[in-house]
Amino acid sequence: MYRKSKLSIKIIKTIMEKKTTGKKLRGKEKRALIEQLTVQMKEAAKLLEFEHAAYLRDKIKKLEEEQ
Repeated sequence: MYRKSKLSIKIIKTIMEKKTTGKKLRGKEKRALIEQLTVQMKEAAKLLEFEHAAYLRDKIKKLEEEQ
């Protein structure tokens, strides 16, 4: 469904590690995550998967508010 690049896989691994250890994402990691989620959100909208796109939009907003 969605193309996963090596970068997105690395970001996902980093996020999962941070979640399990309770650490917060650094600015660079957070920006990269926001970029990746934005790409996925736009791709979901193109595929008419509006609920998933809205879910991703909400995740992006939450991350942006934490900055």
